[in-house]
Amino acid sequence: MKFAHLADIHIGGWREPKIRDISMQSFKSVISMCVSEKVDFVVISGDIFNTAIPSIDLLKEAVSQFVLLKEN
Repeated sequence: MKFAHLADIHIGGWREPKIRDISMQSFKSVISMCVSEKVDFVVISGDIFNTAIPSIDLLKEAVSQFVLLKEN
């Protein structure tokens, strides 16, 4: 059985747009790795977003990645 453990992702946690984009790219990369490695489940401990009310753009991107993970 394979699993992935992610912690304190904090999507959107950076003020600098370039670093904020890198943060989302890293998240997408990890999800892609989970799909390619065919993990059985993913444990996320800590915060996914940096704020209780993330921007709609970040929310849409994150949800699309979770859908991709679920479908695979």
